[in-house]
Amino acid sequence: MDSSLEGQYANDDATKLVELASKHLQFEARERPDTKFLLIAVTPLQKDKDFKNTIEYYSKSVVMMSVPSATVFARRAFSYLMNEQAELALRDAMQAQVCIPDWPTSFYLQALALSKLGMETDAQDMLNDFAASRSTSIA
Repeated sequence: MDSSLEGQYANDDATKLVELASKHLQFEARERPDTKFLLIAVTPLQKDKDFKNTIEYYSKSVVMMSVPSATVFARRAFSYLMNEQAELALRDAMQAQVCIPDWPTSFYLQALALSKLGMETDAQDMLNDFAASRSTSIA
């Protein structure tokens, strides 16, 4: 688990988060749950104060970075999502994609943020674009 989140989740909650993330990394789109399922499943694990602290921690890291880090942007994006700040989450997920253009995590975070913003079609398009890019790179 990320060191800045250490102690913020019970072991059972952390296990649930890992299981949810694993489900969303399935190669076949039909095997992945939709974004609404993920949002519903993760909401009970949310701890507002902890995510605010985490956002602050990552924001300090962003300011100090000499080279942009996709991981830092992705982790802050997830924290923004958990803190009901979807627009900021989308911005950071897009920054993560700039750092690593084909990184699955950035696509999924963008899709989640778009879904939270009520942009379901765009969220699904994001997932479909990623799946299409993966299938052409494998072939």
